[in-house]
Amino acid sequence: SLCLLLVFAVAPNLRVRHQRNEEWAARALRTLHSAEQTYADRYGKGFTEDFQQLDWPASGEPSAANAGLVKDLFAERREVKPASFVKRDYRLVYEPLGRDAAGRISGFRIVATPEMHKHAGQRSFYVDQSGVVRWTSENRPAQQSDPPL
Repeated sequence: SLCLLLVFAVAPNLRVRHQRNEEWAARALRTLHSAEQTYADRYGKGFTEDFQQLDWPASGEPSAANAGLVKDLFAERREVKPASFVKRDYRLVYEPLGRDAAGRISGFRIVATPEMHKHAGQRSFYVDQSGVVRWTSENRPAQQSDPPL
């Protein structure tokens, strides 16, 4: 029947889409972790307050306010807020964690969660200052206690 044929045609395409979105989300977390490390090393201010500090400046040279460290990752994103955005059907959320004695942000976590679980992707991802990307297939944000990728 035509319905059965459509199911067999659509299901593999959905799996491929899930896989591509999930691969992108994990890669995005690795890129953001690297950018956070570079920011901390370059500016000596600890990690950023939000994603906006990693973005390119509207004009002028990169600075601690807009370090220009992740140009391509931030292209074509939607629902942009200083600490979150949506791209490739994943919502990425940044949270600074803790401050050292000098007031520098000493930790962070970034979570990538599919906008619609099982439609955009089946796994959520997590990374913190350690650089270990973690994941879960449960319908919730990944966290530090989840298994490494």
